[in-house]
Amino acid sequence: DATAVDAVAAGAAARACVAAGVNRFVLISGAGVTEPASQAYRFLNLFGRRMDSKVSGEEGVRAAYASAPDNVCYTVIRPSGLVDGARKGVGALTVRQADGAAGW
Repeated sequence: DATAVDAVAAGAAARACVAAGVNRFVLISGAGVTEPASQAYRFLNLFGRRMDSKVSGEEGVRAAYASAPDNVCYTVIRPSGLVDGARKGVGALTVRQADGAAGW
């Protein structure tokens, strides 16, 4: 259930981490969540509204950390095109802000 995992649980986990003083919370979301008009977003959303749920989860995490102490923080990772195959190593990684790097 995308809503239970990607939306509700993400926010609940983030709130629990803030309350416990966990230094870093990492949320694995999905590429394209900032582009709801894209074909890919609309297509993937057909499967249990998974993209909408990922957006809600990110919002829940941001809300949990809005008034958190300075010593705790979060990171959102939005992978795209995860596949099983030969490893390419760290040199093949691209680190960017937003979804532009994924072609969204």
